[in-house]
Parts: sequence; structure tokens; C-alpha cells
Amino acid sequence: MSSERKRYDLLIYKNRSFKMNVFFKDASGAATDLAGWSGFSQCRETAKATSELIFAFDVVIADASAGKVSVMVTGNQTGVEQSKGSWDLMMVAPDGYDDTYVLGQVILADVPTVRV
Repeated sequence: MSSERKRYDLLIYKNRSFKMNVFFKDASGAATDLAGWSGFSQCRETAKATSELIFAFDVVIADASAGKVSVMVTGNQTGVEQSKGSWDLMMVAPDGYDDTYVLGQVILADVPTVRV
């Protein structure tokens, strides 16, 4: 897997669930086999690991052979007072090597529409 970090900013509506898929590919564009890998992701007030945790995303290897990772958070978790934060996605290889591959800012916005 390429060690190049990608910036990806998120807009998440407060009190709404959020899910996205991330696909990992090698330098030639072929899917990275994520068998045996795991992932972790958090949204914090700043990009520092010591800053306040806003919420942790659930990270699932959705299709290892396709390099597909699902990153999600529930509506209960997004019902927070903060309006912005920083997030990253850390992946851990079977041999224990870990690195951050995706990172960015999070905007936590109020929703204009209410489901009736």
C-alpha cells in the first residue's frame, strides 16, 4: 500500500448517521488486499492526539480483496456541540505496522430538513 497520505475533508450533519467507503490501491492502481488489516478512526477537536475526542468512527474492512474499508458513525454520536474537528484513518497491517493514510477536517453542521 502506498504510504502517501490523502487529504479528505468531511461534512457531517449533526444527529445524522454518516458512512463512506475508502478504497486502497497500490501505485499501479490495483486494489490493495487488506486481508488481516484493521483500521481505526477518530474525530478530535484538533489534529493533536491529546485534544478532546468528539467521537470515534466504526471502521470495517468491508471487502478485503477489493481494498474496501467502510468508515461510519451513528446519529447519536454526531449529536455534539462542536461544529468542527479533525479526523484521520489509521490502518494497521497484519505485522503490526500502523500509519495514517487519510486525514482532514470535519464540519459538523446543523441540518435544515427534519424527516416527518
